[in-house]
Amino acid sequence: MIKHFTNPSDYYAEACAYSFNLPMLPRLLDIQEPKMIKLDYVQGTPYLDTAVDIPSLAGAIASFHLATFTKGLCLCHIDNQPRNILNTKHGYVLLDFSDSHINYPERDLTHLMLFWAADMPTMLFKRHCTDFLRYYQQQVPLSASTWRKCLKKSITVFDRRRKLYNKPGGKNPPEIQAANRLWLAEVPLSN
Repeated sequence: MIKHFTNPSDYYAEACAYSFNLPMLPRLLDIQEPKMIKLDYVQGTPYLDTAVDIPSLAGAIASFHLATFTKGLCLCHIDNQPRNILNTKHGYVLLDFSDSHINYPERDLTHLMLFWAADMPTMLFKRHCTDFLRYYQQQVPLSASTWRKCLKKSITVFDRRRKLYNKPGGKNPPEIQAANRLWLAEVPLSN
């Protein structure tokens, strides 16, 4: 797969992520500064279109964060919409890092879970979030106060992107999404 860039910041964000050569990312084959990146093609299905293996997903994202984790910050995917996380025969693979930047892992996870809040029935949503965070925190610590601050920022960005790209609001009715978001603000973290 060849990605061409017109925006240098998108190129550098993607080049940075793929240069780590992590198992949950496509393999970087070639790079031509600042216009082109060639990656291994990844055959897979958007992860929410399949049965989600929560321990494996949490492990893949935690491992991605740990690769750059220092002083509570790490490289965050940020554009972790369902089409950018593929379920493959080798596990979960993360794609499209043009929006990635250094931030708190809570920022990345709250954004990820807003997709779940929009589309999953409440009981499944709560179970997946709780299980995901339990497995994730076995590798990466999270802070409840940082979580709440990042959730506010993630909601703002998530809603702005939905409006900007004219995306539908999600499968859940607005009142269910609002209730799921409220629950996210008080999600139980291990520390």
